[in-house]
Amino acid sequence: MQIQSQTSARARFDSLHVYMGFLMSIIGAGMLSVPYTLVLVPKWQALSGIAFVGGSMACTANALLHAYVQAAARAEFEARVLGAGSKFVGFQALACRAGGPALGYTVSVVAASGVYGGCVGNIQIIRDLTPFVANLVYDGFTELSNNAQDHVKNIVIFTRLAQSISIYNFAFMMTLNLLPLFVQLLGISNKDVSSRRGGSTRGFVSFVSAPPLLTARSKMRQCIFGASFTCAVIYGVLGCAAFGLYSTSIDGNILLNLQNDPVMKVPLLAMYVTVLFTFPLLFLPLRSLVEEMLSQSFQLKHLSSENDIEYGQCPAGSMDNDDCSKDSRFGRLLIVLVLLCSQQLIALNVSGIEVVFSLLGATSCLVICYVFPVIAFTMVYPWRRARHGVLWLSFLWIIVGTVTIQGFTCVWMLLTSQ
Repeated sequence: MQIQSQTSARARFDSLHVYMGFLMSIIGAGMLSVPYTLVLVPKWQALSGIAFVGGSMACTANALLHAYVQAAARAEFEARVLGAGSKFVGFQALACRAGGPALGYTVSVVAASGVYGGCVGNIQIIRDLTPFVANLVYDGFTELSNNAQDHVKNIVIFTRLAQSISIYNFAFMMTLNLLPLFVQLLGISNKDVSSRRGGSTRGFVSFVSAPPLLTARSKMRQCIFGASFTCAVIYGVLGCAAFGLYSTSIDGNILLNLQNDPVMKVPLLAMYVTVLFTFPLLFLPLRSLVEEMLSQSFQLKHLSSENDIEYGQCPAGSMDNDDCSKDSRFGRLLIVLVLLCSQQLIALNVSGIEVVFSLLGATSCLVICYVFPVIAFTMVYPWRRARHGVLWLSFLWIIVGTVTIQGFTCVWMLLTSQ
């Protein structure tokens, strides 16, 4: 009895761990421009927009989750191995299952462009905060410490600290981190099932009607809608608080408004350090995506040996290991230089992070968070046999159509307004 209680507590802790990780992956640099939207539109429209986007994103993420579970269940049935569906942890594998190699490659390109824009946004944030941090260093940390101690007991600091949450990832990372975190939950369920059943093979019907897939899917669905609701509340409160403080003078990067507040010196310094040292967390996945796409392009040109080439490897027999290693290092160095230099050039010539976030939200986020999940749900999930399946599918495509129109309008406005 005590062992079962410990197992239940461990399962709840693991679920909470996944939820917090999922929540932190959603709350990112994109929220820095949320208060600026209250300058563009009335407050009620901004709050309604936050609620609409949060609900729509949760629905499309839930659709992607259902498509993944269906593909994983089919893979486990075909392989007769419990956990074989984990191979669909990447976007590209699921996209290939839904629409073939062309869709998989397209999804990889769009995902890479989204992460690329995230790197540009981080560089711009560092550029915006560098003069402020340099001024603090010049004035001396002694004065900074005394100033911070004078305000540490002021309750206002707690409300304003909510406006300077550390940067982790872009807001659309909800979908990018959905499948890896679901696989984490699935692994926990698989361990429990394997210990009780010894990894025995089950029929396809039981795959879609019994744990661990359904159990993990139910928990992940709770994480999706819970995190979406939490983020909607945070964004709404942040926007209203910032508008109450700065009214129509809110900058596209709310951190620029906070520079004039003595209470925010320490949080802004912490924000600067966070953005500076978490930049590799965005850049390294981008480099991996680019390398993967280049590797696939290379495979297409060498169809005769495509089955022998794997990600990060050279064609079999084409050169020895030393030559392959040297070529890989040189190619990686070239990729890093091109990516970093181009990101610096873009960050120096774009007016503000709100422009970068708007373009990414209307392009990459549109494809990754709306179009691709609904396509995967349509092609992979048996929605015709599901209860109210036609209604759900119609609702999802209405969301995609609405957001697509908004995205094209946003891109047109940004391209034609100077």
